[in-house]
Amino acid sequence: MASGSADVDTLGPNASGLLELSQDDGNHLLRAAETSSLEPQVDITTEEDGEDDEDEEFVYPGVEADQTEAAPAPQSAHPSPAQLESLYAAASSGDLPLLQRLFKNAIETNNVQPFSLANDAASRTGFTVLHAAASRGYLEIVVWLVDHCGAMPDVEDREGETALHKAALNGHIDILKYLLPDKADVHARDADGWTALHNAASKGYLDIVRWLCEKAGAAAIHDGVPGVDVRSNDGWTPLMNAASKGHLPVVLYLLNKQSANPLVRNKWGETAFDTAAAVFEIWICEVIKFDD
Repeated sequence: MASGSADVDTLGPNASGLLELSQDDGNHLLRAAETSSLEPQVDITTEEDGEDDEDEEFVYPGVEADQTEAAPAPQSAHPSPAQLESLYAAASSGDLPLLQRLFKNAIETNNVQPFSLANDAASRTGFTVLHAAASRGYLEIVVWLVDHCGAMPDVEDREGETALHKAALNGHIDILKYLLPDKADVHARDADGWTALHNAASKGYLDIVRWLCEKAGAAAIHDGVPGVDVRSNDGWTPLMNAASKGHLPVVLYLLNKQSANPLVRNKWGETAFDTAAAVFEIWICEVIKFDD
């Protein structure tokens, strides 16, 4: 066969069009006018054009290149420490819209679940976002975290305190009313054995002490002991807490309305009278002495 010519029969039955041969500066261009719909088309580039035969790409007519999207990032079970710090800061400032945006971003970007965002705790303090909101008194955030994100009110921080302890210690009765009696345990103790009633009595919050005793069941018998006489790990009762801090109205309420026992002794053998005398609370000493 002479150079520059081709035998049409060698193309086989799949080529039905006109086969042309042309020579241009020594380069041969082979063009098929028509091919089978399933036969691959070969893009032939000569070495003079700077590409090897190994770079030939086979493309089936009518079939587009694979455009499959990359698989989504694997689901992360827990938020990062940086995310937890951001969530805690937003909850502590009372900025619910910001907190919601941070939740949304973590869910959409890192596939973190709302439950983890609401319940995972900072490694240093053990605080959750619910602890932050309850401590600062942001009821709207507390409700959103519990009702919409699955925050668990009985989760403890490193001191064993729950959201209930935080709210009682900081005087947020509206949060206590939301959590009790169905969402939290009024008799829950922290690492020192203190209940929410211990916390409220130590800060002198008469309204909270009264509500806990009369509405939330804090004064009820628990483990064989009236709630007002429950002793901490060191033997302190709510009455001792109030007496040692000089909170006369709370002392009077616990003695006169809840029949708190002034003769209970702590691990050092001290009664409520002794704890008041140690800090020179004369009036409280007189009240307790008279009650004896």
